[in-house]
Amino acid sequence: MRLRSSTDEGAALISVVILGFVMMMLVATGLTVATSGRSQAVGVQRSSSALDAAYAGVQDYVARLNVDSNYYLQGNPESTFNTSTTKKVEWADPWNKAFGLGEPNGSATHDARATWATVKDSDKSTSDTPSQYRYAADLSKFDSAGIIRLQSTGRAGNRTRTIVATLRVKGFTDFGYFTDLEIKDPETWVNPPAVKTFDPKTCAVYAWQGRPKACSYRDTNTDPATTKTTDMRVQFQKSDVLYGDVHTNDTPVLACGMTVEGTFETGAPTTDPMFTTAKNCSPKIPLVHADTVSMPATNSSMRSDATCLYTGPTQITYNGPAHTVTVVSPWSRNPGPAASCGAAADLRQPQGATFSQAKFNGQLVYVQNVRTPAEDPANGWTSTTRPSTLTCIGPGGDPDASAYNGIGWSVGSGASQIRYPLAGEAPATSWMTTSTPAQWSTGAPAYGCRNGDLYISGQLSGGSAGASIQTTAASENYVWVTNDLTYENKSADLLGLVGQSSVVVWNPMSLASDQPMVKPGHTGIQVNFEIDAAIISVLHTFRVQNYNRGATRGALVVFGSIAQKFRGTVAGGYNVQNADGTYTTVNTGYSKAYQYDTVLKTISPPKFLNPTDSNYTVIGYATVNPSGGGTP
Repeated sequence: MRLRSSTDEGAALISVVILGFVMMMLVATGLTVATSGRSQAVGVQRSSSALDAAYAGVQDYVARLNVDSNYYLQGNPESTFNTSTTKKVEWADPWNKAFGLGEPNGSATHDARATWATVKDSDKSTSDTPSQYRYAADLSKFDSAGIIRLQSTGRAGNRTRTIVATLRVKGFTDFGYFTDLEIKDPETWVNPPAVKTFDPKTCAVYAWQGRPKACSYRDTNTDPATTKTTDMRVQFQKSDVLYGDVHTNDTPVLACGMTVEGTFETGAPTTDPMFTTAKNCSPKIPLVHADTVSMPATNSSMRSDATCLYTGPTQITYNGPAHTVTVVSPWSRNPGPAASCGAAADLRQPQGATFSQAKFNGQLVYVQNVRTPAEDPANGWTSTTRPSTLTCIGPGGDPDASAYNGIGWSVGSGASQIRYPLAGEAPATSWMTTSTPAQWSTGAPAYGCRNGDLYISGQLSGGSAGASIQTTAASENYVWVTNDLTYENKSADLLGLVGQSSVVVWNPMSLASDQPMVKPGHTGIQVNFEIDAAIISVLHTFRVQNYNRGATRGALVVFGSIAQKFRGTVAGGYNVQNADGTYTTVNTGYSKAYQYDTVLKTISPPKFLNPTDSNYTVIGYATVNPSGGGTP
């Protein structure tokens, strides 16, 4: 047997040491990999939790805003996220730690000491502290588009995630067509009847609430035998095509063959519609139940928000390619800054005040009724005074130089004259007396000399490549759309039209022929009519004047949205007896061609009117740091 040498023993020892070292390295590497993997997993989980916390912050802010619609005025006054120069947060809710109170934003100690709100029921599984969030609001687009941008940052451990949410009130512009009551506007009754059975207390309710079938009107003529009762419900026509979502608080009366390119909502508890024919017609319009959306009782809140406050009948004409706007407003004494609203001396003349449309961009203009000096010291007039350039028009349609009020008004003379009604214009349907011959009604005049009526037409034009005009015009009484009212840039221009009373398509008839008149600036009878705007009639409806007279006039194109208290009428018809005793039906008015402006899904016209029970919703998110940052 050979004895093991010391050299062999040394070699074995070295091998053992090397093997042990290798094993230790393998164990250490395994531990490092495991620790690194766990650290990465924890980091990913913390980043995900931080993002969830950021979304929780948005939900918290929206919930607070929907409880208190003025909550947007609360926040951290030191926040640098709000870039608005006019709309600032006014105070901070001391109980809401999500505003990051404690140190000025931007200071060296802000991130370390500023407060955070804790996500309810969050755990500590991924960090030493529960998930938290804080937020700040940017109000720079609040007045111009009704938008609040909310920056919300979530934190979990040493990870943060930041998102920016765009918030907007769900309002009338979310629908291409909105109606509160599916009945005919009492104001549009033909020749106000001697006997009315419309009682607002019982008839101005929804069909699903039990509106009586007796809610109709009776035309009472000299011969009682000719008395007839007419249903006040207004039905859709089989040829109607409505693009965009539709909402009615009432039960709609549908027609077989009509088309709705969108969701049709009803406030009725049941989604079974009423049809003019059998229910098995094709296609059947599916109805979706939704909460009712309340129309405000008035648009008076817009008066205080207006940049330009005009008084009495006011004509606004957008001059398209010239990129200017011309305003004629004889009663206006102090409408606002002369550069932005026009000088009073110019507004009283038939040529009006002309200035850049850009002055109206992002602004609201409002037309108020003529007030007394006690009611409005800056703009008021006594009952026995009027502008020297204006003449009021009497019930017979003739100017009365001695009158201080009337059924119409006139400024200027000759070719430059502006007057409503036109010379030789027949008293309009629903604005006439029942006398023979009929005269213009003085009770609720169409073109009242002291009424806050807006007469508007023309083309909005920004004036340079890519520029847009976004503005709102509102009135305390009627809005008269006197000619086409269009956008130069349909993807960016935006106009809001809000009438306390009806928004009316001007359609004057001749007293001599009872046929359509040639409007000023036209060489013939206007055929087809286009209005690009988001339209609201607070107390009445959107309709065509004299819809039941004359003949067919082509298509009424509305590019935007329509919201109204009652259903408006744009077309009608009447029977003419032939020599052989038979009758021929003559169709009148316009066919509908309503196209929803999808821009309204994301922005509203400046300072636009919202429902009384509207809530804020999130219309978009953007992620600021998608990978997740370190300690804030």
